[in-house]
Amino acid sequence: MTLRKSTLTHVKGSALEAMFSGRHELPKLKDKIFLDRNPIAFNLMIDFIRNSGELYEEQEKNHKMLSMELKYWGIDEKLFKDRSNDKYDII
Repeated sequence: MTLRKSTLTHVKGSALEAMFSGRHELPKLKDKIFLDRNPIAFNLMIDFIRNSGELYEEQEKNHKMLSMELKYWGIDEKLFKDRSNDKYDII
């Protein structure tokens, strides 16, 4: 999986943001960073971040797995829900 730094550092104060902020030297294997996490759960979390907390069917079906991954990285699901009122109607 290839991800943008802006995606990985999107949630300020999270362990994910701290890890990829540039403050730490990350060990690499063949010029890649290895994360020993469930790839399905990690992907669900990345999509959750990209979609500003909007859940799609796969995430709803695997909500417990998503919640556990968010918790591991120190991401509060409510951060996204609190922003749900910040919507604009564009014509």
